[in-house]
Amino acid sequence: MMKKMVKCTSCGISLGVLQQGNEPFRDIRCPNCSHLLRVVFEQPRQEDDGKTVYGGASAAKGASAAPADDGSTVYGSANVARQGFLRCGNQSYALRNGMNIVGRRASSSTANVQIETNDHFMSREHSAIKMARVANGSLKALISNYKNKHSTFVSGQELLDGDELVLTNGMSLKMGNTTLVYFEE
Repeated sequence: MMKKMVKCTSCGISLGVLQQGNEPFRDIRCPNCSHLLRVVFEQPRQEDDGKTVYGGASAAKGASAAPADDGSTVYGSANVARQGFLRCGNQSYALRNGMNIVGRRASSSTANVQIETNDHFMSREHSAIKMARVANGSLKALISNYKNKHSTFVSGQELLDGDELVLTNGMSLKMGNTTLVYFEE
């Protein structure tokens, strides 16, 4: 299974799209502007050098920052003051660098970001948000489903299993019947 980072040609948001099976392309709708996008997956190169390439939070230590944000995740210095948050009503929940599991507060929850809600349609471990810093010091937040029984919606678009979307400042998230807003400070 291959993951490809694409940028919406209409609004410019970056999206992570997973290939399902051996499909040569996949049509998706941008969760930000509903523009229809065709994602074409490349075939693996035959001249594989046998090296394993790591992505995500495991690459954060020792990785160098690229000079520009080309839509791929780039890890820079952790000394940047900007931080990501989720807001639910009057409550704000800080997101740390790396993986954040977001879910409903419960004694049996293992989520590290537990939202204070009585909404039982929000799973105890509902969504995963990976936080990273890019070369220019800005944040990159990638959301995906985790162990949820109910859907996650990003700006009204349902997040399918295997999808990973980039969050931008002010985006609304709906987990179960609970609405949250992603923001950066």
